Amino acid sequence: AMAATSRAEPTPDQLIEQLKAKSATDRRTAAVALGKLGDQRAVAPLIACLQDKDRGVGRAAAESLAKIGQPALQPLIACLNDASAEVRRTVVQALGQLRDKQAVGPLVARLRDAEGSVRSEAATVLGTLGERQATEPLIECLRDELANVRSAAAGALGKLGDKRAVDGLVACL
Repeated sequence: AMAATSRAEPTPDQLIEQLKAKSATDRRTAAVALGKLGDQRAVAPLIACLQDKDRGVGRAAAESLAKIGQPALQPLIACLNDASAEVRRTVVQALGQLRDKQAVGPLVARLRDAEGSVRSEAATVLGTLGERQATEPLIECLRDELANVRSAAAGALGKLGDKRAVDGLVACL
């Protein structure tokens, strides 16, 4: 009889340790694998990876946190105040993937972010979440200095379908 030769899958603990590897590719691979496992022990190490100097690692960590789900919600919300605009934008995207209504208030607050890309992403995500409590703040974004933020807000308002947005949208024409 032939012996089966198969490589054992790495354990969550091994993958968490791999998040500290010198190679960005190894860190990114570990982050993706942890998301597939969905082990909530990976939340804190993945949150730390949001700050990785390699943005691919940070994005992979954010996507994996979204896959882990509810245990990652509050840690992700806490990262919305990160000093890095790139981290804030990535976290907004992850919260959009998580699709948890508890993120609506913190995402509305990001509509006033100093960085336009964060405001734009927050508007897009709020449209996806479909919570009408975002209507008034999104209407305010129709007057944003940046066209991409105004466009994202208009798209989000279209998805929300709230009649309160009509006047603001007409004014943009």
